[in-house]
Amino acid sequence: ALSERLEDDLDALYDAARIALDPVGDVPLARQILERLYREAARLWEKGAPARGERPADQTALWTHEELVRLATEGGRAQEAVELLTSGARLPVDPSVSRTMRRQAGDVAREQLGDEERAMRLYQSIADESLEDGETVDRLAKMYEARGRIAELLALRQRELQQELPPERRLAARLEVARLLGTLEEKGGRVEMLRQNLADRPGHEA
Repeated sequence: ALSERLEDDLDALYDAARIALDPVGDVPLARQILERLYREAARLWEKGAPARGERPADQTALWTHEELVRLATEGGRAQEAVELLTSGARLPVDPSVSRTMRRQAGDVAREQLGDEERAMRLYQSIADESLEDGETVDRLAKMYEARGRIAELLALRQRELQQELPPERRLAARLEVARLLGTLEEKGGRVEMLRQNLADRPGHEA
């Protein structure tokens, strides 16, 4: 079969995908070829095995991945786009590329699927590795605050203060840390008052 003869031949699959995309414009056929090309290129890349032809496996996998994400997004298949981006982030790419893919996946999950829990997990995985992406940090911070997760938000901002920050962002982070500490102290004070009420009048609803 033709598919068997094309195994490990990324050049042939790449050319077939390009023709299906343009000038033919057959999106279903293009997706089928791109999915096969992506599997083959990713497999070779992860194994460190050479591909037939001139196209290197890593570049081919990344190009194909980008095309599949684009087709999923343009076709309104947001869930598919999220799955592609999260799986792509596990390829042997540079950590910054992996974080970019996870951020994109988080954005799609939050904005198009309304899945804030998944978006928060993706943003958290980025923040656990690096706080360089200030926009992702801020999105995660807003999610923490909206859910009342003040201790986690405080820890995030305190970690951020340990980084090299522009003066304006450092000042903003310091002010937020002060505000959050005040919030925690206030909550702690209220808890202590409730305990005293219960000690004075057992069974009191405080």
